[in-house]
Amino acid sequence: DAVLAPDYTVPTSTELEIYESTISVEAKPEVKFGLSPQPKIHQLILKTKELLERQIASSNKIAELLRDSVLNAWVKQGIELNHGKECCGFCGNPISNERWQLLNSHFDEESKQLIADIDACIVEMESEKQKIQSAMTFDKNEFYPKFHSRLDEVAKSFEQEAGKYAVQINALIQQLRRKQEHITVPMQVLVPEGTTEVLTGLYENYVEIC
Repeated sequence: DAVLAPDYTVPTSTELEIYESTISVEAKPEVKFGLSPQPKIHQLILKTKELLERQIASSNKIAELLRDSVLNAWVKQGIELNHGKECCGFCGNPISNERWQLLNSHFDEESKQLIADIDACIVEMESEKQKIQSAMTFDKNEFYPKFHSRLDEVAKSFEQEAGKYAVQINALIQQLRRKQEHITVPMQVLVPEGTTEVLTGLYENYVEIC
């Protein structure tokens, strides 16, 4: 009665392939999936804000190095390379105790701590990007063929949204790196545009397919 009805639609060749492959496949075990990813962009924005606004005393700093971030980074590396030496490895001239004291004051513990905190925050952000990008990883062979096209669509959309999320985090990382170059200058955080609702919604679609 179903196939003789006037409104019956003959299956397409693609649909027939799916039906035939579904009939021939053996029963598959339950698909395992992880918890829905919880993007931490709001917490990372707050951390970035605190680090950018943190003030470091500039009274004991070398003015020339404050004005030139490239030179400041070069001198910082030079201190590490010349540590414990009486003469500069670059020019060969002796480094006086007074100069060492001035350099140590410029790169004091407060500055080092802020730089270290920024480095730690950047590492956390890179880990967050990786966590989201790898949240939806699966083997299509674990799913019945009828779900493959839906999986492809959801996975493609999720990858696009994860890319947008990475752009948001990269915007915060750029601000933190700029702060490291101008360590004594308080800065205002620029909140990146974007939302994570679509991202989490797509993962729920994936869970539904599972």
